[in-house]
Amino acid sequence: METGLNIDLATLKFLYKRYKEFTIPAVVILVCFILLIKFIMPQFQAVFSLSREAKKDLRSLSVLKNNLNVLSRLNDSALNPQLQIVNAALPTNKDFIGIINAISFASSIAGVSVGDFALQIGDILNVPTDNNKFSSISLNLSINGSIDDINKFIEALYKTLPLSEVSSINMGNTSSSVAVSFYYKPLPPISYSDGAPINLIPNSGLKIIDTLSNFNYNLSSSFEAFDSSPSGSISPL
Repeated sequence: METGLNIDLATLKFLYKRYKEFTIPAVVILVCFILLIKFIMPQFQAVFSLSREAKKDLRSLSVLKNNLNVLSRLNDSALNPQLQIVNAALPTNKDFIGIINAISFASSIAGVSVGDFALQIGDILNVPTDNNKFSSISLNLSINGSIDDINKFIEALYKTLPLSEVSSINMGNTSSSVAVSFYYKPLPPISYSDGAPINLIPNSGLKIIDTLSNFNYNLSSSFEAFDSSPSGSISPL
């Protein structure tokens, strides 16, 4: 055992002397490689991570600057009436008073009488999970009047807020049945993010609001008198 050990040591010494000029560079390269793996590479990764974070912060800062510019350009005197018109057109809840007001106004314009009808209250606290779906309240209205009077009623109802849709008409000898759906849309849960951009109302949206402003509507929570304009639109008092 001792002789074999001496042979191994002798062999190592021989190899070291013969390849001495290659051994030192190999050891240096090995040490540099270990340092590169253990210390240099993590530093590069940290630098890349900081660079990504810096770019993310710059994007967030740019969004915040744009949001500040948008908010500074908003005009409350113009925004509040627009919000009121939108809420009148598509309430956030079941606007029973608005529905009654719309039916009363349309019947007065058409000169027809509307029979008794029932409103199904249902679950007023339930918020639909599908944010793209519009909820509605369906009514069957019994209307006394001629075909022309009923057409006038439907046309007046079409131009009166909240928005509604007539799905069917059943004509009778003395009265007719009209199925109407009044639409509303509950607000989804608010989920605000500081990095989310705030956008102004697009031109297409402004055109819709401008069209709705010419409809008949009542912004109060109780029925009030309306002043009819030559175009048929009414202004809330």
